[in-house]
Amino acid sequence: MSTFSMNSALPNLLVTYAVCTVVLFFVVKVCNFYGANMDDHPPEDALLGTQPPVPDDIKRRMRLIMNNLENAPMDLALFWAAFISVLVQSSSGGKEEALALNVLLPIYTAGRLVYAVAYARGLQPLRTICFATSTSCTVAAAGVLLSSASKAYMMTT
Repeated sequence: MSTFSMNSALPNLLVTYAVCTVVLFFVVKVCNFYGANMDDHPPEDALLGTQPPVPDDIKRRMRLIMNNLENAPMDLALFWAAFISVLVQSSSGGKEEALALNVLLPIYTAGRLVYAVAYARGLQPLRTICFATSTSCTVAAAGVLLSSASKAYMMTT
């Protein structure tokens, strides 16, 4: 039976981050493609009479795209900042933080993936549950970041 060490935790954590980042990249790209309205024209085309009304399903798709743009970049930035903070303090500890991030990011990723499907299909309460789950993971990762950063700071003082 192997024991948990930072030597094994960091490569595992990096793989987790790489896979989850790529999955989230494709979630956003697929949502963008799904939400594209080929009949959408710039406002100046309205003078030409080519601007048809936007159907409700297209409005839903556009809201899904906006939700991804509002959440994914900051969430991922926070997760990556937490990873870097754990990496900085890895020589003196950080096992608990690494383990927490190794659990939180896959749950966050699964939550965002299922959220996108639930949003596109109008599935409630699944959409709300997934949003709450992914948001909770992000808040927990913020706690990991603060914990890890404070430990790294204490090492230097």
